[in-house]
Amino acid sequence: MEQEVFEQEQETIEINISNHDFDAAKEHLKEFAEQSQDELYFDTVRTHEDFFGFEFAEHGVTGKEFNTLVEQTQNYISKFYDNQQKLIEEFGQVYKALEALDKDYIQAILSSVVAIEHTNKKILKEQSRIDKTIEKQKATLVALKQFKEKFNEENSKNSIEKHEVILSKFNDRLVNLEQFASTLPSEPVSNTGEIDQLRRELNESKQQIQFISNRLLTVFIVSGISIGMLVIALLFMLLR
Repeated sequence: MEQEVFEQEQETIEINISNHDFDAAKEHLKEFAEQSQDELYFDTVRTHEDFFGFEFAEHGVTGKEFNTLVEQTQNYISKFYDNQQKLIEEFGQVYKALEALDKDYIQAILSSVVAIEHTNKKILKEQSRIDKTIEKQKATLVALKQFKEKFNEENSKNSIEKHEVILSKFNDRLVNLEQFASTLPSEPVSNTGEIDQLRRELNESKQQIQFISNRLLTVFIVSGISIGMLVIALLFMLLR
């Protein structure tokens, strides 16, 4: 559950940038830069009187010509003033564009960087926790395996030794009975009851020997199955 919440927090981190203010200021600056430019031009005043293409006397500036020149100059000064005001306004737009860039882009990116750093710290912390858990599981598996091997070794050894001792005793007894039976006459004698008793004991000894042999085989099989199940359990634990 904790891992799922951590992954969901990691997936929700994204850069949230609102570029409306910056785009509006940039568009305004573009319109200002693309506006038509007027060329500076003033009407010139004649210096000489013209008569059929010949200049024969200096020309005196008339009031009309002077007023026309003054009017043109005033118009250009007025336009220059208006342009200066627009230029000041556009500097304000430049400031707005830079402010919007700082607010919408840079701050958003910085916030995202901080969030990413926070997430990286969580990742490192989670990875450290996972590594410690894996180390603990490995140590537990090693200890469990050693205990199981020691238990199986001691259990199998003790059980086998115990059955071998019993089996050895029965073998000795069986040999003695067989040797004694071989010395008995085949014809009936007076002590047939004792002979029958010995034969019954011989058969019982054979049955007990067979039973012990079967138990030894069962012990080997059970030990093998136990070891196999332990190996499978260890593999499942390692693959989790």
